[in-house]
Amino acid sequence: AITYFQTRLEFTNPLFTNAIPDSLVLVLGYDTSAFYGDLTQPFTMDVLRLQEEIDQNDDFYSDTSAFFREPPVGSITFTPNDLDTVTFINYLDGTPDTSRETVMRIPLDLQLADELINLDTTAYDNDTSFLNFFNGLVLRAAGPTANTIGFDLFDNRGGMYMYYRRD
Repeated sequence: AITYFQTRLEFTNPLFTNAIPDSLVLVLGYDTSAFYGDLTQPFTMDVLRLQEEIDQNDDFYSDTSAFFREPPVGSITFTPNDLDTVTFINYLDGTPDTSRETVMRIPLDLQLADELINLDTTAYDNDTSFLNFFNGLVLRAAGPTANTIGFDLFDNRGGMYMYYRRD
């Protein structure tokens, strides 16, 4: 099983001056209605970088494939019937709003975080500029599995989150 997808900017022009990345995490919301098979068996998933552009106006079918870069920028092994919940605190409106969500958190390579921090600032002007540098990601089942896992790529908690500090 393999899925290709792109990320978009939550906001433009982040302040990365003198930034040092702590971590980069891919967060995916589950679609538990799309789970199949023996959910007591471990599942391993790799995250890779998409090598080519995806045109959202194109039609994609189950036999469509795209080029991606090896090695993976992230990997995780988990048991689907033992899903973890994460506490989210939303400060966007000034008042903390706390909720617990069942999501997958996959740590990504810090080298990718370094690349994102060191991009020319114009790459963060808009989604089109960003996608000129970063084509997207690929989720791939690593080896044969006894199950299939579903993710909601439009979940509002999902995304690629970078945690960093500034000198």
